[in-house]
Formats: sequence, C-alpha cells, structure tokens
Amino acid sequence: MIKFIVKIREFAGKLLGKGEHIVIVDTVAETVSKPSDNWSDQTPQLEVKFKNDEGTLTHWFQLKGFMQAKDYPNGKAPKGIVFRSSENGNEQYAVDIKTNERIESEEKTETCMTILGEFAGACGLKEGSSITQKALEGAEVGIGVRLRADDKVEYHYSKPAADVKTSVETEG
Repeated sequence: MIKFIVKIREFAGKLLGKGEHIVIVDTVAETVSKPSDNWSDQTPQLEVKFKNDEGTLTHWFQLKGFMQAKDYPNGKAPKGIVFRSSENGNEQYAVDIKTNERIESEEKTETCMTILGEFAGACGLKEGSSITQKALEGAEVGIGVRLRADDKVEYHYSKPAADVKTSVETEG
C-alpha cells in the first residue's frame, strides 16, 4: 500500500512582472535543490519569497557553487571525474566518479556568499551582521525581475527599496 501525504497548495496570487519592484521579504527558509538523476548531492539553498500588492515571486539563493567543464583546461576531465549535464542542459558539472557528487568550487561558493551578502545589505542588514531568517523576514527591499528565454519571470537582482524606480507588469 502506498501512503500519500495530502497537502493543500496555497494560491500565491499573480507573479511579479518584469521590472523593478519594492517588495517585502515574506518568508525565508533553508532548503536544498531538487534531486538529480545525474549526481547524488543536492545544493543547499536559501528560499526567499517576496510579495507586494501586485504579486509574489520566489527565489532560491544557492549556498554552494560547483566546478564545471569550462573550469578545466581545454574542458577535459581529470582522472576520476566525469562531466554531467544539468537538467536544463546549460551546464556540464564535474562529478566525482566514486562519490557521484559534484565537486565544489571554493571560488564559486564565495560568489554565492557575495550575492547573498549583497541581498542582505539591500534588505538593510549592516555589514558584518549575521544573515538570519529573523533579520530578513519583513524587510523591505527592491528587486529586479526579468524574463527568461522561456518567457517565465525570475529574480535578477536586489537593491535598497529607496533606489527603486517602479515599473510594474504583472504576470498571471
């Protein structure tokens, strides 16, 4: 017998359209990426849900960065490493054959932390302070939203709310 867990999906309303928006950080949670058939590890993330009167948007800040084929000389895998494509096919990640895990890049992880730090700064956190759920939730921040190639909207950047020039296009 298969046991199912029933969960009612909350209606989040319209998605924020492309442009800049002043939003509130509604919720913050530590999560991991979806499982992949191509490697066994999952990327730790900070899931941030934004909202305002026009709509909502969720963004997942990556907390780790990984080596890719383009990071190796001539794009050739060293012994014990294979390159495997992401689900969207845009990246070729370096995967350890023995562990089936992607190889972390200190430089790319540092970039992830810089992006998260810049977001926290735009939310009003002072330099050197800890980035916590309590510190971020309820913060007012400006975000830029762009259209992806598949015509879906996505978070692009953050800035202090006072620096936002709003231009609203809602997606539904």
